[in-house]
Amino acid sequence: DALYVHSLSLNNLSGRVQLEEMKMYTKFKNLQVLDLTRVKSDRIPEEVGDLVLLKFIGLMGCFRNSLEIPPSIVKLKRLQTLCGSNFFQCYTIPRELWELKELRHITNGQYSGSMKICNHQTKLRTLDEIRYKDWVQIDTLTIPNLQTLTIIRSEELGRGYAYTLDSIAKLASLQTFTLLLFSSNIPTIKPLWSCKLLKSVYLAGTIE
Repeated sequence: DALYVHSLSLNNLSGRVQLEEMKMYTKFKNLQVLDLTRVKSDRIPEEVGDLVLLKFIGLMGCFRNSLEIPPSIVKLKRLQTLCGSNFFQCYTIPRELWELKELRHITNGQYSGSMKICNHQTKLRTLDEIRYKDWVQIDTLTIPNLQTLTIIRSEELGRGYAYTLDSIAKLASLQTFTLLLFSSNIPTIKPLWSCKLLKSVYLAGTIE
């Protein structure tokens, strides 16, 4: 009986799941864990928002550059973890995502889109990965308890762009920081000295 299923993980050997099949899985109304990270589909169905008990959702990959997370995700009030696909995948975040007060981890993907985070994201611990151009949209005072952060280079900004780590200095709870700029320059790492709890730092870029 669908009402007794609390966890569901898909592992399609072909790697592809049709949209209609995806919608079928949203009928398991008592799901708390839905793992689609090992399959691909054309899009995420709006009906995923009907799984209001979800605490963990693993997003599927797709055959395009980016996959849009539907605004209906706002109905998942208990959601704690948003995990990207096992395939390298980019996801576009809707502004509605930041209305979820229980959100703790956004991980295993490359995330862009609306980064106007509401001031109640005090439980957010992980943000991995985010492009620099999207990171600078964020008021770090809205994520005071962030512990893990990965920022990657924004291709459209060009190699000569003046990146800065000044906003990182306000993340008092930060413990793990990764910055992937590769051939771009990092002006100074002094702002990291303000992060007293920082235990692990990985930098890929040129420090001036």
